[in-house]
Amino acid sequence: MNGPEELLLELFAIFVAAKVMGEVFERLSLSAVLGEILAGICLGPYALGLIHPSDTLHSVAELGAIFVLFSAGLQTSPRDLISVGNKALQVAVAGV
Repeated sequence: MNGPEELLLELFAIFVAAKVMGEVFERLSLSAVLGEILAGICLGPYALGLIHPSDTLHSVAELGAIFVLFSAGLQTSPRDLISVGNKALQVAVAGV
């Protein structure tokens, strides 16, 4: 199976696994994000190998990252940036 059907099936598997693992981690009083990341690692080529990266899947992932960053930018106020400015500068300098 090639084409859009395969892409949709892979995306569905990723979403379901991420949601299930996120819920499991929340019930264990852990961050849901950890479960979602673990689901991605398990499905990817480095663990179970159920999903192999393709150019189309990579493009969809980049679009998702753009939407997440855009959403985070909409939720951030200038006051928040100013309040953490000094600490952010220290972390940036120490990281270099």
